[in-house]
Amino acid sequence: MSTAANPSKWQAFRGPDPAANGILENEDAPRESPVENEDGGRDAAEEGTMKPVLAVVTFLVCSVAVHGQGQSPPAPAGSHHADEGKAAAATDVPAAIVGNWRSAPFELELVSDLHKSVYGPNAKSVRVVDLVIRPSGEGTFKVTNLVRNRRGTVVPGTQSVEELTFTLGPRETAQGERIRYSTKVARAERRYLDEPAGTFPLEGAGLEVYLPSEPKGPLEVRYDTPEGTGSFWETLRPTAAARTPATTTSRRQ
Repeated sequence: MSTAANPSKWQAFRGPDPAANGILENEDAPRESPVENEDGGRDAAEEGTMKPVLAVVTFLVCSVAVHGQGQSPPAPAGSHHADEGKAAAATDVPAAIVGNWRSAPFELELVSDLHKSVYGPNAKSVRVVDLVIRPSGEGTFKVTNLVRNRRGTVVPGTQSVEELTFTLGPRETAQGERIRYSTKVARAERRYLDEPAGTFPLEGAGLEVYLPSEPKGPLEVRYDTPEGTGSFWETLRPTAAARTPATTTSRRQ
């Protein structure tokens, strides 16, 4: 069937004539796809939704950055040792007790049959105590033990040293209104100096330092061994100011 012969049917199929309505249709102009229009609308809606979210994220990132600038950097390794040193320095350490201290040699006559069979007659055990206290509150406590025979010669195999490295604790008031310092022991060991030589830890050893009761007076210390036996009190004097002390003698059965 010819379209020219039936213009009304063809017109009905195509719809209204654009020219008749004053609309000039350009067949060559690109037409927007409905799908593209739909995606474009969705993109616009999503863009409108994301703007507030991006603003919030930007605010949080900036807040974290500013907050991080105010924080101190992580402490380097070993800083806890520096903190302990500061704590020790904060302890009230009187200048009167800072320095080197030593006891008089404490001698015990070994008079038992067993001692005589081992060391010979008239042998003596000797103990000397040395103490060093630094202005920081750190210190070293050392006990030297040995046996001398009747000629005054050190008997081989009898020399030993007990040594503590410590930090003074807070100032305390003991019985009788005496001022003392407890100690925090960092290391304690017993060393045998003669063959067979050896070093052994002294877990549980304790030390207390008692201030002089008068200016330039002696220090007193209380030393407790881990075993309990062999614990003692001792009087110490400054090594620089003191003359050669007299020997204290006792008898051991």
